[in-house]
Amino acid sequence: MAPTRLAIPPTAAARRAMVRSMTPRFLAAEFLRLNQQVIVDGQADPDCQIQLYRVEETRGNYGTLSQPLATTTSNAQGQFSFTLTQVPAGMRLSAIATDPKYGTSEPSPTVVVRSLPHATDPSQRP
Repeated sequence: MAPTRLAIPPTAAARRAMVRSMTPRFLAAEFLRLNQQVIVDGQADPDCQIQLYRVEETRGNYGTLSQPLATTTSNAQGQFSFTLTQVPAGMRLSAIATDPKYGTSEPSPTVVVRSLPHATDPSQRP
């Protein structure tokens, strides 16, 4: 006869730690806009739905999620990427991850979109 295994549900603290671990992490604090487009990359738990938000009010590194901008799914390695167009310089962004098993994460720290003065796409140069 096989031994019986008991599953003990995680404590509230353990559940909070699981949610924090799946919180999206951006690859940089600033992302540069080039030709009216910006690519925002990050890391989360594998196979999570990642929702990107515009943030208007910030308190330190966090802010209120004001407007959903885009949704994607992290790959098997947890990587995700958004390509956004017509995003103004100075816009702050944050993201949340939703895992079908563990639920929705806390919002990520905010990042900002920057623009380089007079930047052009090298492929468009004469």
